[in-house]
Parts: sequence; C-alpha cells; structure tokens
Amino acid sequence: MSAGPTRLAVVVPDLRVGGLQSMAVRLALALDRAEWEPRFYAFDGEGPLSGELAAAGLEHALLQRDGLDRGLARRLAARLAGDGVGLVHCHNITALFHGARAARLAGALPVLYTEHDRDMPAPWRHRLLHRWLARGVTRTVAVSRRLADALVRFVSRRDMSQLLVRCVEAPDIHFAIVHGVSDNRQKRLDIDSTRELLGYDPQDDGFELFGSEV
Repeated sequence: MSAGPTRLAVVVPDLRVGGLQSMAVRLALALDRAEWEPRFYAFDGEGPLSGELAAAGLEHALLQRDGLDRGLARRLAARLAGDGVGLVHCHNITALFHGARAARLAGALPVLYTEHDRDMPAPWRHRLLHRWLARGVTRTVAVSRRLADALVRFVSRRDMSQLLVRCVEAPDIHFAIVHGVSDNRQKRLDIDSTRELLGYDPQDDGFELFGSEV
C-alpha cells in the first residue's frame, strides 16, 4: 500500500513577485503531485504569489518574524512536525538560517538548499552562516553557472597565503607554473603537481560553504 506523496516544506522569505519566489513557485507547480505535496512557509510577508498557490490548491502559511527572531525556528519546527513534512527546501541564506534549524528541531529532517546569489565570494557574514549551517544541509543547488564555476575555482585566503609562502620558500625552483585552488570537492584545475612541487596542503573546501553536494 502506498504511503502517499512526501510533504515538502518550501521555505521562502515572502511570496512577493521576485526571481527567487517565482522560481520556487514554478518548481512547486511542476512537481508530480503523486510523489510530492509542497507547502509554502514564509516569514517576511505574503504577496501576489500566494493567490497563485491558492488557485493551484497549494497550502501556504505565514510565520511573521520580528527582526532576527530567535524563536522563529521553534515555531517553524512545530509547524513542520505537525504538518508531517518529510523534506525541507530552503531558498537563500535567510530561509536556510531559520529552515535548517527548524528541520533539526523537528526531527533532523533532510534539507535541500538552493543558493540564488550569482556572485562569489559571498559577504563574510554569509560565509560564516554557510559554514555553520552546512552540517544540517543534505544537498545544495546553485542556480547559476557563474556560481557553480566560482565554487570549483574557489581558493580561501588561508590557502592562498599558504601557497604564496610555499612559492617564496621553495628551494631550487627558479620558475614554475602551478595551479592554486582550495581542496574543493570538484575542481576545474588539477593541484597534484602543486602539492608535489611545493608541498602545498590546502585546508579548505569551497563546497562546505554551501552544503554536502552541488
């Protein structure tokens, strides 16, 4: 006997007409209802897209937040647990901040994270949040090729600093061309020769900023 469709919590800041919100709604409307039952959870207000969801028979809830609102994750967790959600999909860093913590409180629900920002590196506050929240993310999606390309070419400041020191201190090497990227899970540049020639030992992985897989 079938257990029915998986209830999907789509966590967005609001339901105004914006690129992030429109993409999330289009994705939800395109899902196979035999497999997925999407429900939207917003925290910064509703908007015109709420009518589009209602017309399609998709439920949505507003959990209005007040500033940082440390209690929002608990309120959202209660809704996720009560609604029987099986997967949480967070769109962008603010939604991830509240949604990933709520997923953990609701019983360690799997979290899918979609990063909509088009530029790298992200502001330092976002980078810190990504590192902290990445442990609760199951999968990550980058929506632009530019962002995905930036991740495979990512080099952290401490890895770059180490590489420069290795280049300066390398004995008996008058000229060499080496690749300098962090130890990213996916790389466009091979750093094996850099490791062998200079003893380069990168410590960071750009993909850890955004979750376990892209």
